[in-house]
Amino acid sequence: MGKNFIPASIAKFTEYIKIAYAKAQENLVVYGISPDKLAAVTPAYNRYIAAEALAADPDTATTGHRRERDDAKKVLDPLWRGFLNANIRYNELVPAADLEVFGIKRGDDIRTPAGVPEAIPMASLKRVGAFRFEAHVLDSATGKLKNPLHATGSYLYVAVTDLDKEPEHEDEFHKRDFSSNNKHVLEFRMEQKGKQANVYARYSNPHGKEGPEGPTEVIVIS
Repeated sequence: MGKNFIPASIAKFTEYIKIAYAKAQENLVVYGISPDKLAAVTPAYNRYIAAEALAADPDTATTGHRRERDDAKKVLDPLWRGFLNANIRYNELVPAADLEVFGIKRGDDIRTPAGVPEAIPMASLKRVGAFRFEAHVLDSATGKLKNPLHATGSYLYVAVTDLDKEPEHEDEFHKRDFSSNNKHVLEFRMEQKGKQANVYARYSNPHGKEGPEGPTEVIVIS
């Protein structure tokens, strides 16, 4: 199975992420990737680049700058790996030379098919601020965050309705960002206050093939 070779040191990681992010941004159409997939990573990428610029200046850098850089890297790293696994690593439209730019290598040229997750996920929702909720996707069989067989992460599907009203059509649900660690954040708008958010999860394999949907959880937006 192939591995991702992403540098660990700050200097090498910074050089790598700038080149790899630019490569992805320039070739979204060529790779057949929807722009919103990369857009999900962009805020974390911009935060890290800005923080590293401050932390890298030996004349003005403070402990706070370096701490912010390290925190930003911890946020960016899993998001970037999730983007690579879901959109680049097994994408037949990505040339082999480009895969190396992304730090992706394989032991051979044969792509082993990945099975589709069969586990049923549960979305555990918790309010953490005004119009902001954390969602942890748990394996219903184990109650754990750990990805089950064939899964590399999960997606949330969200439909906002009037209070006590269930969605009438599947297309009312909108797919949210992929999470490789099954931890999601949901943010709503002020004008949605008092409405009902209907949320369910699905596990995904490295090719983006999704397993069955879990039960729909309901929260009141506040």
